[in-house]
Amino acid sequence: MRLTPWRGAGGSRGATVPQSAAWRSVLRRHLAWLLLLKFAALALLWALFFSPAHRTSVDGRMTGRQLALGQPAAQAGSGAPTREEGRRD
Repeated sequence: MRLTPWRGAGGSRGATVPQSAAWRSVLRRHLAWLLLLKFAALALLWALFFSPAHRTSVDGRMTGRQLALGQPAAQAGSGAPTREEGRRD
């Protein structure tokens, strides 16, 4: 194992640590920044597209208008013969 001088925060000047510890701390710092950046991006996307300000209320009248229905099918008749109309004696 090769030892190199380490000049990191909190350590004494000129202290020797394994070289693997130096790159691991750099990697840990980079990963922490990336996770923070990803969390910020997800929060921004949620605020832009999924926040309560972008939600609409859904009721029967609004659904009928979106589907271009004039009246509900139960009131207007379905066009199929009823039981008594379809009966042949």
